[in-house]
Amino acid sequence: MKSVRRASASDPRLARRSIRRASASDPRLARKSVRRVSASDPRLERKSVSPILPEPARTRRDDSDRRSFRVALVADRYLNPPARGLDVIPILLEAGWGVIQLPADDYPDAVAAPLLEQVAEQTEEFHRHGYDVVVIGRRNGLEEALAAARLPHFDQVDPVKASALQAFLSKRPAPRARVSPKRTTRSKARATVKES
Repeated sequence: MKSVRRASASDPRLARRSIRRASASDPRLARKSVRRVSASDPRLERKSVSPILPEPARTRRDDSDRRSFRVALVADRYLNPPARGLDVIPILLEAGWGVIQLPADDYPDAVAAPLLEQVAEQTEEFHRHGYDVVVIGRRNGLEEALAAARLPHFDQVDPVKASALQAFLSKRPAPRARVSPKRTTRSKARATVKES
């Protein structure tokens, strides 16, 4: 197939054949071959086959925002639990919480420190926008990374049973963040036209 594509870039007579073959096997390849052909011979641009790609998902205007505005910083041992350990993922999904995984305890400090710095940076962004942030489990160096990002001390839980985690999450107050109404590009364009 590569030899056919190379030939179509140099010889316009073979272009149609390569486009048909590429589009029959994979629509993404058709787009690449069309670009190469139309760049080499402008007359073939009209005859080129457009790839059949799925339409992007359309969202309705009345769809509500499904974010819960809640994020949990979770120690690795709760996301990758040992045998008979507590797996918090189903509990967090059911309660509508997002997850940021903390580095594993067996990572050396030289590896974990930059990762914790990234976690603190992401957490700062969520906190700044009013998300409720909690810490599940413990990780050495996390408090220092959060303090370096000038973040407050977040509520922390080290659950042994699923019921303890569910109780902790259910008692959390509502987050400060709120859903803002969606403004599509059409509504922005209409507002601009009305102002003119």
